Amino acid sequence: MSRITTPSWNGQQYFITFIDDYSCYGYLYLIHEKFQSLDVLKNFKAEVENQPSKKIKVVKSDCGGTPSQNGAVERRNRTLKDMVRSMISHSTILESFWGEAIKTTVYILNRVPSKTVAKTPYELWTSKKPSIRHLHVWGCPAEARPYKPNEKKLDSRTVSCYFVGYYERSRGFKFYDPSTRSFFETGNAKFIEDVELSEREPLRKVSVQPIIEIEDTPEIPLTVMEPVQVHEEVTQKPQELQV
Repeated sequence: MSRITTPSWNGQQYFITFIDDYSCYGYLYLIHEKFQSLDVLKNFKAEVENQPSKKIKVVKSDCGGTPSQNGAVERRNRTLKDMVRSMISHSTILESFWGEAIKTTVYILNRVPSKTVAKTPYELWTSKKPSIRHLHVWGCPAEARPYKPNEKKLDSRTVSCYFVGYYERSRGFKFYDPSTRSFFETGNAKFIEDVELSEREPLRKVSVQPIIEIEDTPEIPLTVMEPVQVHEEVTQKPQELQV
């Protein structure tokens, strides 16, 4: 377990990581308080053992305050924090979105090679080779088309938003709409990854040029399933960074 000083946009300040010793495949959970750790462990156990041929044999803890007791997890947590720090500093996203950033780092690390294992953690864990063709710059502006079952012909079809993550069980991407202060999922989007900003501006003040052409990818219903991540999708105003 590790703590982030700045609360996430919905008040979470802790994250817990679980790493499979054989594959180095990682799971991440976000929580508000330490006492939620036991519930997280139960959720993790249920999620893992619900998969074919998966059975937890031993759980090794970092023993709270003694990093040397579980070096793998401590190193992973340090890597996650470094990646999150870099992602936020190179975007216009507020620090209160660190929870979305850290979930994205776990998603990426599970799909890229490392010196620790011969194959990617994802391949060792699922017996399937991962694809990274769909990876995009976290926090970049985007023009996305949300799924709207009751959409009228004259309604605006695209939304100026920000890319903030992936979903494990669908091909959809996760976006944040600053105009409604809410998240939505869609696979139909144009990512604006080459935007250069002269200075770090508040997310709501950054404007992007509308994109007429949208990638022709299947629309994905608003079904959010994130088995490896615990979060609460509460549509409220993101918290500003306290200096």
